Amino acid sequence: MKKIYLIVFLNFLHFAIKASNETLVLDEAAKKKGYINAKLKVATQNTDYNINDILKKNTLDFKYLPNNRFFNFGFSAKTYWLKVDIQKRTSEDFVFLIEDASLAEVEFFIVDAQHQLCYQSKSGTLIKPEEKKISNTQIAFLMPIKAGEVYTLYIKARTNGFFTFPAKIELAQQYQKKLQNTHITLGLFYGFAMLLLGFSLIAFITTKKPFLFGFILNIFFSVLAVASYDGVLAYYLPTIYRFTNSPEAFLISLALASSTFLSIYLLNIPKHYLLHKLFVVLSGIYVSNALLTYFNHTWGVYTLIVLLPAYLLVFLGGFFWAYQNKMKIAKYFTIANIALVGLSFLNLITMFDIWANTWWASYGLHTAYMAYISMLSAGIVAKLEDIRKEISYKESQILKEKAKKDLERERNIELAEMIESRTQQLSHQNEELTKLNAELDRFVYSISHELSSPLKSLIGLIQLMKVDNNPNNLNMYLEMQEKSIQRLDSYTKELTGLLRNARIDIQKQSIFFRDLLNDVLKQRKADLGYDKVKKIISIKQEYTFVSDASRLAIMLGNLISNSVQYRREGILSHVKIQIEVLPEKALITISDNGQGIEKQHLENVFVMFYRANEKSQGSGLGLYIVKEIIHKLNGKISMHSEYGVGTIFKLEIPNLA
Repeated sequence: MKKIYLIVFLNFLHFAIKASNETLVLDEAAKKKGYINAKLKVATQNTDYNINDILKKNTLDFKYLPNNRFFNFGFSAKTYWLKVDIQKRTSEDFVFLIEDASLAEVEFFIVDAQHQLCYQSKSGTLIKPEEKKISNTQIAFLMPIKAGEVYTLYIKARTNGFFTFPAKIELAQQYQKKLQNTHITLGLFYGFAMLLLGFSLIAFITTKKPFLFGFILNIFFSVLAVASYDGVLAYYLPTIYRFTNSPEAFLISLALASSTFLSIYLLNIPKHYLLHKLFVVLSGIYVSNALLTYFNHTWGVYTLIVLLPAYLLVFLGGFFWAYQNKMKIAKYFTIANIALVGLSFLNLITMFDIWANTWWASYGLHTAYMAYISMLSAGIVAKLEDIRKEISYKESQILKEKAKKDLERERNIELAEMIESRTQQLSHQNEELTKLNAELDRFVYSISHELSSPLKSLIGLIQLMKVDNNPNNLNMYLEMQEKSIQRLDSYTKELTGLLRNARIDIQKQSIFFRDLLNDVLKQRKADLGYDKVKKIISIKQEYTFVSDASRLAIMLGNLISNSVQYRREGILSHVKIQIEVLPEKALITISDNGQGIEKQHLENVFVMFYRANEKSQGSGLGLYIVKEIIHKLNGKISMHSEYGVGTIFKLEIPNLA
């Protein structure tokens, strides 16, 4: 009986030790551990199962793959299930990280000891950023588990390319620091690529050289291909995965097509050479393969692998061509392609788990492309410099040959320009004289009309007085004569103001706007209807203001006179005069609720002799004089008017102190 108990105890101890060895413990020692693939079990059969099927049926056969460090399954489109038992013995939080960011879909599940699903999440290139619980360019998952309890992690992974599964568990805080470093590294890489792309685009627009266009295409598609490898493309341009589940081979094919296209023009191979035709054919094959990958990704990838020797042979021929023709680009061209192929090969053997290097697995392709593009850029700069020297030499030869002809031509051109310039001056002067004569005729006509009109009115009234014997009508005739004389006086004053503004320089003096406005209002009291318009005055003057008082008085008088003359009957008419003096200028606003101006007249109200109202008794000079005074004082004026509502004038007068 004791032997039976001993056997049971030993079996229990054996399974306990085995279980403890299979369980991944997260403690202080786990912080320094690397990849955890040795603890992962893999199942490849019945891949259509979901997590509920596995928890209920538990029929999948999970096995260790001890000789496959990164679980590299080569080029595969299968779905793999992986699992590991895990126990946390610390209070710190951990993150489950898969360093291959090109996996299409990864589902992550945490199951407790009672086989209950505690947590689930998903990530990958086909998963939208908003559906991820850790949204960045990597494939990472939170691990919300309690310390001391044993859980089982289930991972369901699928992709349409090279399947590697380098898995790690890191402290959440440590993961954040590494993530920052990753973002900095990728930022430097893509920043350099975008900067180079921008400079190349400017150079192409400037020079129109075809090889620069090929270089731009090469950078563009190569950067996108690398971005599909490190997860940046899926994160920032997820819409591209709606058209193709795995764009790597598609983009690599276009990058190689643009590389061969670039080489044709970079090496200047004549069209009748066999090497030129080989480059063209190879470029066409890569473009066709890009279309093939769109419809059948697997065949597209295999075609890329098969075409690699052809690519190397054609580019080796390009090297010999450049070397034989003593082209500077030869060494750059050779080193760039050797760097690209060699470093990409190192990256490839890490993917197949032949050489284990975690940093190179993450950034090997970036390093290869950076070396390639940097060396190729140096070669292109050297070629552009050669082109510049060649163009400079040809230009100097052309200039020497045409020096004498150019000198004679320049003399003839100068003489022709002098004649043309003089002709234009005379023509312009003639146009100005014609314009001035027309304006003078119009001015004289308007003056004679405005002066003769009240005089004719006076003569007519005198004739009526001679024949009218009724003494009661005498006062009526006198009042009418007085109006005609006042109109004549007003017109002569406006002419005087116009001529004075045009001929007399600005007379600077200190101005107190309240005194100036009082004088203006006293002068306007004789205006017809003056008493029927209410004056609302607001003056704020805390600073000394210097300007031409006489011009300001004329300007204010004309604007106030218009408000009085064009008031509306039947309402309580008013004119608001607001003046605010600032250190640099005076702001004057004069508004009324008068007749207003119709829209079709607004653009002409400042034109000389223009009347917006057919019934107007004015000369048409008032607003023209206001505009001229504003111009003389280097001020500004704006107007807003609405017919039947009123008019607002806003003026800015500079302080000449």
